[in-house]
Amino acid sequence: MGQADQPIFPLLKGESTDFDIPDFAKHPQAWSVGHLGVEIGAPLRTGYSVVDEFNKLIMDVFNLVSGNMLQMGNVLTWNVWFTEPELVNTEEWRTHAQRWRESIDVDHCSPDGDGTKAKYFDGTPFKPNFDLTKALEKEKIGRFLDNLEGEIKEGISECLNDL
Repeated sequence: MGQADQPIFPLLKGESTDFDIPDFAKHPQAWSVGHLGVEIGAPLRTGYSVVDEFNKLIMDVFNLVSGNMLQMGNVLTWNVWFTEPELVNTEEWRTHAQRWRESIDVDHCSPDGDGTKAKYFDGTPFKPNFDLTKALEKEKIGRFLDNLEGEIKEGISECLNDL
């Protein structure tokens, strides 16, 4: 770690040894397992202050409801569980890959459903305080709008009024 700007994330053999793996996240029936870790870096600057501030706002709001998952310096680690290799039907794979790409591009979810809910190590569901989150989001958006003027501010304010 310590390389947040590294664009390549190597998949290493075996389970991660960086932390104990909770029972609900183990898959002993898997054929094999690998792991990868990604350190979260600072958002890339575009050179356009409104865009850079907006990107920061989006990350701040996301972190409010995700337990600071994408906070700069955090390391996200995945164990990736594999089934046994098998011959591939190339047409099925082509359409499968297309469905995944479209579902991620459009709905930001798996074609198989919503996946699992975020949990703490002990299995307790992660439940953000939405009332507090809404208040903090409103405060952050207000500060963002304070730095804008003209049509951009009016357009964003109008969109927010519709929410």
